[in-house]
Amino acid sequence: MKKKNIYSKLMALFVAVVILVNLFSHDALNKYHIIDSDVRGYYAYLPAMFIHHDIEFNDLSKYIDENGQAQIWVIPTEDGKNYIKYTCGLSILYSPFFFVANTVAEPLGYKQDGFSPPYKMALLTSSFFFLLFALYYIRRLLLLLFDDIVVAVVIPIVFIGTNLYHYFTIDATMSHGYSFALLLSFLFHSIQWLNKPKFKDAIIIGVTAGLFTLIRPTDILYLFFLPLYGVITFSDLKSRFALFYEQKMMVLIMIGFAFLMVLPQLLYFRHIFGTFLHYSYSDEGFFFSNPQLWNVAFSYRNGWLIYSPLMLFSIIGFFLFTKKSSFKWASIIIFAISYYVISSWWCWWYVGFGNRAMINLYPILLFPLAVFVRFVFQQHFIFKVGLFFLVFWFGKLSIKQSETYFTGIIQYDSMSQNAYWSVFNRDFTPETYELSLRKPVYDKAGKGIYYSYQPVCDTVYHRINHFEKERNLPKEYRASLSKNEPFLGKSCALTNQQEFVFNDSINTQNINRMYMSVWVKNPERLVLTLQGNDAINFYYASWGIADRKGDWAKMELFAKIPDNLESETLKFYIWNQDKRKFHMDELEFIGLNLTYKEVK
Repeated sequence: MKKKNIYSKLMALFVAVVILVNLFSHDALNKYHIIDSDVRGYYAYLPAMFIHHDIEFNDLSKYIDENGQAQIWVIPTEDGKNYIKYTCGLSILYSPFFFVANTVAEPLGYKQDGFSPPYKMALLTSSFFFLLFALYYIRRLLLLLFDDIVVAVVIPIVFIGTNLYHYFTIDATMSHGYSFALLLSFLFHSIQWLNKPKFKDAIIIGVTAGLFTLIRPTDILYLFFLPLYGVITFSDLKSRFALFYEQKMMVLIMIGFAFLMVLPQLLYFRHIFGTFLHYSYSDEGFFFSNPQLWNVAFSYRNGWLIYSPLMLFSIIGFFLFTKKSSFKWASIIIFAISYYVISSWWCWWYVGFGNRAMINLYPILLFPLAVFVRFVFQQHFIFKVGLFFLVFWFGKLSIKQSETYFTGIIQYDSMSQNAYWSVFNRDFTPETYELSLRKPVYDKAGKGIYYSYQPVCDTVYHRINHFEKERNLPKEYRASLSKNEPFLGKSCALTNQQEFVFNDSINTQNINRMYMSVWVKNPERLVLTLQGNDAINFYYASWGIADRKGDWAKMELFAKIPDNLESETLKFYIWNQDKRKFHMDELEFIGLNLTYKEVK
């Protein structure tokens, strides 16, 4: 018997295994950011209410770890209370897993404090549960409208080929994967209810709508899906509102369950602030007259399509809609308004990996994405092959970039075009990487004015040795001239078999950065070194390869000189770990005074 929709099932299983392996391997409890960043706020409700029974956080010492770091994130009020600026939606979703951890922590020999390993494992498990939840609903949703093979291609594009992968693995406890799953459920049950109104679907619509709005209030725009799905003409719109009136009891049930989900937050605000409604983000807000529409998608500072380029297929898919596409106006209107709102937030780069705010639009973008994939499968075979190649290649890149973001190679808020391409698909940063970063000026950004700090380098000292004459080789260089294929010019230097060669002193007066480079043959186990003379406590080393040309490799060192350095000189040498002879050329020293200026 032929199995139904087998391709999408197998692809969902494949995605689940890939994420499971990456989520729970590699010492995940110590490696990944489980209770960190915004999660310190999302999660704080649970230990406060169910362990310390103190929702006002009167004793913050209970939340300090053994390293003296705060494990939660709260803000003081004017009357001395402490409050969480984030809503409690994620805590509601974490809670079943938290209660299990809280029950087993002490029997397993761990602290019942909300932060020991069982709690962290519980949060990771909650993320994987919602991944399975999302895989279940993405199939059910798309199979209502598209063929199995189309759905099978869409699944890896979204889960592996975009920054959603990062938020189901390395930053799994952030809100975006949870919201993604809830929104998929909402869309599916909305279509089911519109086709045949049932109380079960009405209840799920209300619960999911309340939760995803509580987690991220701007997602309330998804409520437009109910009146707009299947609407093609104004007559259809009138019929839709007639359906709402006819099924007003079910609509009230939706509203009622949504209100129940939001009620805990209203009660919390009432307890802390004395009012049921409160804007807890204080001076953070939107600048609707200055939306960063281009930057949100294409800036190297977390631009959505820079870090998730496969989602460009979704944008193309909008232009492939037919007049009779049931999801046309719902998709266009929800995406357009939501994108405008996301672009108007003061911190339009959203401090994370690849503009994480856009993940909340992926559920509505599934429709144009699937339309695009279906269109490709209607074309010549070569287009299908090309699509599979792109999905595979960009999927690998997505995983790679997620890992390099985690290791700090891709910066969370300071990437520029030069910085991005200098580390593209690499496992290390250039020595001069600092000079290519453009950190935002947060004080101005909070006012809707966008500037960056640009490095300004004044050269204080510059020396280069081309090794063309004997006088270029003082005794301390421990080398001789060689005519054997120099990098530039007529000759280069050939070292002897000393372990520490080219010892020299560098004057650091009026210098706060030192750049050194040299071209060498066979650079293996050679280390450029800058260190203090005698008792000066300073050491910096570099053994990476910045460039290659033929047999020659360029080694670089770019070091920050400590502000409290008492001596005006530092020692430079090449550590020749194998004590072998090697050729070198174009030895360069540049002393810089690095400052920053604000630029638009």
